[in-house]
Amino acid sequence: MNVFILKHDHKHGTDMTVHLSYDGARFYGIHLMRDMAAEWGEEASHLSDDELWSAWTELSGEIEFFSIEECFVQGS
Repeated sequence: MNVFILKHDHKHGTDMTVHLSYDGARFYGIHLMRDMAAEWGEEASHLSDDELWSAWTELSGEIEFFSIEECFVQGS
């Protein structure tokens, strides 16, 4: 069985969440990005999900990064 790990690297460390699908991991990452952009006062609602995913590092001032890694679960 494969799982997908969403990694969010930021100035305080790395947050990771595990998802059953790539799409689920990406959906959650986009959700986090939109919430953080709103907290920072950044206007991101005009960006599509693809545009936001691609532009996130620049929007965050080059200090935050999101990635998704596929991992095999042993013994599944």
